[in-house]
Amino acid sequence: MKETQFSLESTYLDEDLIHRVRKELYHSSGPGYVVFKQFISSEYSRHIFDYWTKYVVPEKSHQQFISRELLRPGNPNFYNQSPNGSRSFYNPFWNSPPDEVTHEVCLKITQLRNQIESRPSFSEIFPVPGGRCVIPRIVITKTGENVLVPHSDYGLDEPNPENIDLRRTQVTLFLSKYGKDYSGSGFIFHTNQGEKIQLEKELDLDPGDLVIWKYSNVHAIDSIDVEDDQAGFVRILFPPEKISPSRKQFFGMKTRRLLSRVFNKLRRFAK
Repeated sequence: MKETQFSLESTYLDEDLIHRVRKELYHSSGPGYVVFKQFISSEYSRHIFDYWTKYVVPEKSHQQFISRELLRPGNPNFYNQSPNGSRSFYNPFWNSPPDEVTHEVCLKITQLRNQIESRPSFSEIFPVPGGRCVIPRIVITKTGENVLVPHSDYGLDEPNPENIDLRRTQVTLFLSKYGKDYSGSGFIFHTNQGEKIQLEKELDLDPGDLVIWKYSNVHAIDSIDVEDDQAGFVRILFPPEKISPSRKQFFGMKTRRLLSRVFNKLRRFAK
């Protein structure tokens, strides 16, 4: 067999490229975001777009999302739907994927972000109760106002100091086209210099483009306008969700606490 130039190192981004990406994200001279044009091919982006806007039958593949308390190991995929037709699909990596192409693309993006944030490639892919786990979320936004109020995440203004993590980034895989599939404000982002920009219009983003942006920068969606023949603002997000214990783990912890209290009382009486 002829030797091939392939190694573990070749599966990661080049260190020079990683350095440039981190500078764009974190340095005060950078904009706070990086764009990977056509991160996935048009065939892949069209497949993912069609599956989640036309073919998925959520009543069969997902259960109704009620609370983030349901995000625990072993629980199924979830979805919710708003009265205006907006939908969100929560697809944990631990479940059998409704669509294998979406699943594979999401896994690669999560590993890419881990490398950029200098985390192990497997970080937050496997659920650890009490920790965080990336749960890819397909979001289809229809007409609405104040869709996402201006806010930041994981920054120094977090009320809980445990949530401060300035290396955190969010990733958006765009699957629809501004002007063709929706209009309105779109996604608004405040750069490292404090400039407010509308990403889709100013960066001329296309389906298949991947944008990695600094989580602690202010971001918002003021409005989305969708006509009857338009799909809406379709994208995939990668939030690191707080994982609740499984039912078995939850009752196990309750039992241990109860036994501990009983044991301590018996020990006090024995004295």
